[in-house]
Amino acid sequence: MEKSELSVGEYLRRLNAIPLPMNVPSEEVAPDFIVGVKPHDATQLAVMQIPEIATPEVKFRFFVDGVQRTVPICQVPVGSFRVPIFIAHLIAGAMERVHDRLNPFLKREAIVLYIPLEGLRSIDSSLSPPTTLAKFGHGGNIYNLIMRLRQPRRIDFWTDISVRLSEAPGDEVNLGPVELSAVGAVRRAARNRSQVLLRIMELGVVWEIISRSIFNEDEFVVLDGPVFLPFKYAGLTSQQLATVMSSSGEQIGDPRQAYHLLSHLIGAVKQVEIIPAQGLAVALSLEPDLRVPVYLFSEMIRGVTGDLVSRHVVSCFVWLRRELNEEIPLIWSPTSGLARIDVPFPAIVDSRINWYSHDFHLDLSDGSRSRRRLEAILRTVVAERWPIPEESPPRMLTELYAIAETERWLKGHLLPEQELRGLAEA
Repeated sequence: MEKSELSVGEYLRRLNAIPLPMNVPSEEVAPDFIVGVKPHDATQLAVMQIPEIATPEVKFRFFVDGVQRTVPICQVPVGSFRVPIFIAHLIAGAMERVHDRLNPFLKREAIVLYIPLEGLRSIDSSLSPPTTLAKFGHGGNIYNLIMRLRQPRRIDFWTDISVRLSEAPGDEVNLGPVELSAVGAVRRAARNRSQVLLRIMELGVVWEIISRSIFNEDEFVVLDGPVFLPFKYAGLTSQQLATVMSSSGEQIGDPRQAYHLLSHLIGAVKQVEIIPAQGLAVALSLEPDLRVPVYLFSEMIRGVTGDLVSRHVVSCFVWLRRELNEEIPLIWSPTSGLARIDVPFPAIVDSRINWYSHDFHLDLSDGSRSRRRLEAILRTVVAERWPIPEESPPRMLTELYAIAETERWLKGHLLPEQELRGLAEA
């Protein structure tokens, strides 16, 4: 068989890969990350008073989430140590609310082989890539490649986890000979790559929904997580989205295209890492109405575990289920029950306003259009508190039911670990 026709199993055997025991857990089961809280300077723009019994004033129509299973499948011997190889099953999708029912709307998935190839090549330059698989790399257009899949339940893609996804071949190697000897560093690189690819797929799903659906002004897509996090990778997602953000991924590139996407999008952050340095205590008020402080961070700030805030987004901190706080002994800190709702400027300002400008000032004064829009969104968030998702704390305190249902639907499509390993043996 010609080299270009090698199956994945044959390719791995050419690398002298050594299979791992079947009972090695997938990476998301035993993460070695610790979630922390990062306080940063932020401006408090307003404090909204939202009735605890609220009526939806806008429609949360679509709910977008992503799930993954990243499994170590074998080890490649390199000198006196062994380097793990992984397979990841990645799924992003959306459910649509139709007449008070949640219906599956869109699902995209990919099975990807993770190899630290450039790192391995720095030790053995004769190693070649798996030529039968398409590469996820600096060339981008990743979501378009996934959309073209006709048989998604097979390994169609590979990615080099020893270099940044945006780096070209020959650029800096993050996993060289020294790092490859630390298995934890390779495992971390695999998990990080899964998270980045999921963000790319979630942005692709949002883009696909907004491109093919007709939205009323008061209809929204709710993204699970920070609303601007996927936009960092717009240039890698699709050629059609390459100009939405600047090349750094931190500034707005094409304001018109960005407005089109962001005017119907909000983010629901259930695992809040980035918080304002002061003033958050108002959100923990026990007054009859919920008090929701609204903040603006002056720059894009990244958390350690996947959180992100942007200067183009107002961050609203909501104590969704304060009545349950003392009922769950595992949650001893009230701040663990705070969710953050990310609302992009385009969702609450007119398209004719230069919302992307550095000197833009958001008007949240009483009676302003932006304040009315934001209050309507927050009332709908509060109305979405019930029913409570069937999750363990603290997620049950900070997650919206429709997001939890979307995640449950997507997880039902993840292949078992043994089946993923079997794909690599063929």
